[in-house]
Amino acid sequence: MKFPTWTELAAVNFLTDRVGMYQAREWVGSSYLILSKVAPMVVKDELGHTTMGYDRLERICATPNGREESQKAINKWYPAALDMFGRSESPRQFEYIKWGLKKQPNGELRRQFIADVEPLIAKLGLDIPDPNKNRRFF
Repeated sequence: MKFPTWTELAAVNFLTDRVGMYQAREWVGSSYLILSKVAPMVVKDELGHTTMGYDRLERICATPNGREESQKAINKWYPAALDMFGRSESPRQFEYIKWGLKKQPNGELRRQFIADVEPLIAKLGLDIPDPNKNRRFF
């Protein structure tokens, strides 16, 4: 995937790699042993990516132009990140929980993600996008 700016790549790292971290945390202790074994490494890796993205955004947001560009990138990628958790009413999520492949429903993971990232977005001096706008899955 090609990104038009370094700012957009930083926003993608900050937001979507954090989604990956949330998903991988669900695999820790999974009934699928191979997934359970790799999960801690994936969580650590994704944490590094999301931290790197946030650190880049902090530097970029040090200027008015950087904040403007960062706001556009966050507005674009925040809804996409929220959609990456899947549908809140997906019947498969409950099967995966029953089978021990994940622990929490999609909507709960999304709620935790929102609670985690919104203060970080605000700390950058950016407006928090409406979590219901430009979404494909709820």
